[in-house]
Order: sequence, then structure tokens, then C-alpha cells
Amino acid sequence: MRAGVPIVPIAVVGGPLLAGHEELYAAIERFGGAVAADGIEGGERTRPRFPTDAPFRDLLDAVIAARFDAIPDVFHRPNDALCDWLSECVTERGIRGLLCVSYTWCDLWRVEQRHLAAAVELPALFLELDGETCLSVRTLTRIEAFLESIS
Repeated sequence: MRAGVPIVPIAVVGGPLLAGHEELYAAIERFGGAVAADGIEGGERTRPRFPTDAPFRDLLDAVIAARFDAIPDVFHRPNDALCDWLSECVTERGIRGLLCVSYTWCDLWRVEQRHLAAAVELPALFLELDGETCLSVRTLTRIEAFLESIS
């Protein structure tokens, strides 16, 4: 983080990061942001949550419910659970912006990112990445400008 720049809590959502794109988190921190909600595939959004309010016949039922019913994902229809998860994060964590990561070949995230931004009523940056092995200077500049605009 740069000296004198306030830390800006943001949510990051999207598909899995490819090799070389792990620097996304470091870039966010370098430009004054903090990932307050990690909605990337493999992030906190996709970790199973085991319901505690319903009895299960056995462990298998609990695992099936946690994996297929409790994880909010972009491909569910309707995808209210994904919007609800993101809205809860925004409210509880004081998130001020949404960074949506999609890939050229992933229609689901490209279509849903605008819906998600509207659902939480936050400024959003939509990053469409391709098979590059690292984030481009253009992408890094867009992240920096976005964080500056919401700080």
C-alpha cells in the first residue's frame, strides 16, 4: 500500500484464477485496496458451509447439502443465493467496490457481473482476462484507477 492512501475494502468475484494471475491480490493491496470478500472460485464463497438447523440422516447427506445446496454459484438459476451472499458481505464488511474477473471464454461470469453490481449497488470494475501468463500493464492501471476512484 502507498503511504497516505486509505485502505479500500472491495469484493472480488469471478472464475478461478489461472497461473500467473495470483498477482491480482498483491496488485489490489499495492494500490490501496483490501480484499474483504473473496468470491473467486476457490475463495471463501466456494467453501462448503454445513447447515446447522436441519438434522441429517448421516454424514453423506450433510456433505451433499453443503456442496450442492449451500455454495452460491454463478450457474444456479435463479442465482439469488449468490446475490444474497455478496449483499451480506457488503453490509457486514463495509465493502465499497466490486471487482469482477471473467475470462474471454466464460459467458456465465461475463453475463452475471453487471447483475451482481446492480444487486449490491456498488461501483464495479469488470476485468476480462485471457490466457496471458501475468496481468498486463493495462489491467494493473485499470485496477489502480478503480481503487483511486472509490477511495
